Amino acid sequence: MQATSFGQERIAAIAVGDTQLYTGKLPTGGAFATMQTGVRDWPAGITEVYITADGPAVTPKSLDPKQKEHRPLTVGATGLKLEVVP
Repeated sequence: MQATSFGQERIAAIAVGDTQLYTGKLPTGGAFATMQTGVRDWPAGITEVYITADGPAVTPKSLDPKQKEHRPLTVGATGLKLEVVP
């Protein structure tokens, strides 16, 4: 997955339960970083995967008064993929 931070650099993490799968710094200003975990065996059924980022959310309007967007944002992500590794 590619991810970017909104308004400030942030430390982001991917975890399953108490197991940390990824920790890294996300850039800001429209730059993206790759968030990738190692190979993992997934149990049958539903697995909750947590993607978190530190720091307070920022509204686009607080950065640029011309913006009409008022939602507080922390990160944006694209290209989330689950791959099967033989």
